[in-house]
Amino acid sequence: MTFSISGSPEKIQFSFNWKPRNRWQYRRPQIAYIPAERNIVAVIPNWFDISFSNDNNIKGYMSDWENARNTFPQYSKLDILNLGVSYYYDKEQSRERIHINNNDEIAFLNASSGLQSVVPLCGLINYLTYHELHRPRQLSVAQERELNNLQDTLYKEKFTQSNGTNIVGRVDDITKTFPEPRVKFSSSHQDEAMFSEIVDKFSLTQYASIYLEEPEENLFPTTQYELVKWMAKQINTTQDNSLCIATHSPYILSSFNNLIQAADNKDSNVVETVVGKSAAIQFEDINVYAVDNGTAKDIKDYDLRLIAQTDLDAASDTISSDFSKLIES
Repeated sequence: MTFSISGSPEKIQFSFNWKPRNRWQYRRPQIAYIPAERNIVAVIPNWFDISFSNDNNIKGYMSDWENARNTFPQYSKLDILNLGVSYYYDKEQSRERIHINNNDEIAFLNASSGLQSVVPLCGLINYLTYHELHRPRQLSVAQERELNNLQDTLYKEKFTQSNGTNIVGRVDDITKTFPEPRVKFSSSHQDEAMFSEIVDKFSLTQYASIYLEEPEENLFPTTQYELVKWMAKQINTTQDNSLCIATHSPYILSSFNNLIQAADNKDSNVVETVVGKSAAIQFEDINVYAVDNGTAKDIKDYDLRLIAQTDLDAASDTISSDFSKLIES
C-alpha cells in the first residue's frame, strides 16, 4: 500500500492507495505500545478511571492491559520468567494478585517495583502473541458494516469470475459474534476457501507488532537476560511478529548477542541447554541503532555477525579509564 499525509495541522490532506498486484496478500497486525510508565496499572488502584486525551498513547496501553489481564484468571496464572512467582486477575472481586511458589500471595499493588514493571510487560506480550491471534470477537455495528464492505469489494474485484465464467453468488449474513464469511459459488470449493482465508487475514489478527520502552526498568541484570530470552521465544512463535525496543541497558544488548550467536551455533544440544533453541535469533532478522548527536547509527558488526561490542557499554570504558587514571596518579 502507499499513503501520504500533507498540509498543516489545521487542514491535513490524506491519500491512500492499494498496490493492485499484492492487495489481497495483506495480513492484519495487532499494533501495541508498552510504555516505560507501564507500572501505572499496579501503583494506581483506580487507573481505569483516569481520563486521557484521545491521542495519548498511555490510554491505548491501558486498554490493551484490560484485555490482557482478563486472560489470566486464577486457574490459568501467568508465570513470570524464572522468578518463582505468577500473576492472576480475579475479575469478580476486581483484584490482582502475585502468587508465590510457597503458596503465599500478595496484592499486585504491594509487589516490588521490578514485578510491577515486568508483569504487565510479560502479560501483554503473551496476550498479543498467543491469546489475541485469530481470536473470535464481538463486532460493533460499525465493524460489521466494514466487514460487509470488505466482502463485497473482495467478491466484486477478485471472485466475480472464475476460469472465465461469471459466478452468481452472494455473501452470507454475518452473525453478531464471530464473523464466518462464506460466499455461495456455482464454482469450486477452492475459491470459497480462498475467499474466507482472505477475509480472515483482513479482519482477524495475524501477528503482533510491539513497541516497548526500556524493558530493563527496575530489573536486576540477570533478570534482564531472562526477560530477553523469554521475549525472543514469544516473538518467534508466529511469522512476522516484530518487537521494537528502546533501551539504555548494555545487558539487554549483550543478551541479544547471545541469541544471535545461538542461531549460528551448530551444536543444537548446547544451544538448547544455554538459551533454548526457540530463543535463537538470526543476525539478518535484527536491526540495531544507536543515536549519536541526533543521528541514528547502525551498530551491527557485519564481519563478526554481532552487535558491535564497542557500542554496547561505552560508559564502562569511560569509568574504567577514569579509574586507571586515579590509581596511576
